[in-house]
Amino acid sequence: IVDVELVDRLEDKLKFIDLCFTRAFDAKVNFNDIAYQVRTWDAIIYNYLLRKNILRKLGYKIPAMEFMKTLTVQFPDKEAKEKFLKREIPEATLGAPSRWVTKGLDSEGNPDETLEVTLQDVFITMPTETDHYNLSLGIPPRVLTTRTLRSLLIVYSLLELG
Repeated sequence: IVDVELVDRLEDKLKFIDLCFTRAFDAKVNFNDIAYQVRTWDAIIYNYLLRKNILRKLGYKIPAMEFMKTLTVQFPDKEAKEKFLKREIPEATLGAPSRWVTKGLDSEGNPDETLEVTLQDVFITMPTETDHYNLSLGIPPRVLTTRTLRSLLIVYSLLELG
């Protein structure tokens, strides 16, 4: 009983099990598979490519991705940089920022005083003037203003893509 209470208190504080459920849902994998990073990334990449190819077959234009060995990002203030490093990178990559950041962190892994971050091994999409939403990245935004975007809900619901 003491062990169960200890695990329950740890979960209340760290929310690790909740995070695992969220990651499993987002990646569309079984809860047990979330412990295996390769399986999780494999499912995420598979679903992205499936969505992208289905949308291309339907006639939608999907922006191409480009690999960049290094990319330097300039931030307007320290709060924006800290939000990017502490929240957006871990949520988007399932990992620690130190894995991708080569400049912009101090020796302890915290944001340094500069307003720029240099990232390594980054895939980016280059939007064009006609792009207003990259449909291959997932479910369209909650407020769908055009019939073209609303029609995709049928495809997403039939294929359980998001």
